[in-house]
Amino acid sequence: DAKHEVATRASADYAPGDSGNSSPSYTGTGPATWSHDGTQFGVFDMVGNVWEWQDQLKLQDGQIFAPLDNNPDLAESSWPARECYLDSSGATSGNVILNSLITNRTGDLGDNGSGNGSNSNAWRTTAKDPSYVENLLMRQMGIEPPTGALFNGLLYSRNFGERLPCRGGGWGSTSGAGLGALYFSSARTGAGSAIGFRPALFES
Repeated sequence: DAKHEVATRASADYAPGDSGNSSPSYTGTGPATWSHDGTQFGVFDMVGNVWEWQDQLKLQDGQIFAPLDNNPDLAESSWPARECYLDSSGATSGNVILNSLITNRTGDLGDNGSGNGSNSNAWRTTAKDPSYVENLLMRQMGIEPPTGALFNGLLYSRNFGERLPCRGGGWGSTSGAGLGALYFSSARTGAGSAIGFRPALFES
């Protein structure tokens, strides 16, 4: 909303002050108000610079797979299936709904492609099928919005094939970006200039 606030643009293709184009910015070069705690020492760019890959979570043919705790030593093949499905409200497209099963899949089982069949809606207004049992882990992971959720961002999904999540939004996502933004449409091989990650340091 504060259009006077700017960061240092990463692209040299545009002149300073050019507001007619968009590109990523160098992390941490914006004002302190852009960090999570409002200081220059806070965490920057959790929303809208680039989509960030998220580990410890995947969508397989519409069903959530995730370990109980962040455990980098647990092999992905051992991540348990959760009783949470990203269903489609229509036969071929529509809004994402949380369900205890898949009633509408928008593509073929095992198809990791990015053809038609994408669903999206505001994350905070994601509906729940009457059969869905609310799940604390899904709320903690930012998949199931709690009642009165305030975080902005769109939830995108393809509930067929294997999908690995990105969070936050890219520089061109506009109102689709936010702390609630979840992109569950990319295959493992997904790549692009608006996709990055947040590295973590593990010390032994």
